[in-house]
Amino acid sequence: MSAYVRYYKRSNKTYHVQLQVESIVLKGKGLPNVSPLVDSNFVAELETLVLTAGHDVAKLQGRRLDRRVAGGRPADADERRPQAHAGGGHDHERRARVCCSIIYGQDNRSPISSEDL
Repeated sequence: MSAYVRYYKRSNKTYHVQLQVESIVLKGKGLPNVSPLVDSNFVAELETLVLTAGHDVAKLQGRRLDRRVAGGRPADADERRPQAHAGGGHDHERRARVCCSIIYGQDNRSPISSEDL
């Protein structure tokens, strides 16, 4: 976790898995109950302290992702403003739209939903 904490600190952010662990361990909050697919990613993060992400590939155009060293931030709800960051992936058919980044997480176009069960 320390490597992630250092990486996030460079962007004045807090590693979200650290916040999740603190919420459960220190504050006694329970595990979320979103869907088995989402919940399994959450538990994997807590057990390994390694960042995970899950996407509904059918919701992505092009259905091919790659790792980017620099690119944009996942689009806002209105998908107008990608912003600079380091790390993540993008959807090749919609080159300007980042679907996931290390710092900002995933976009609102490709989350796993209850429809995916």
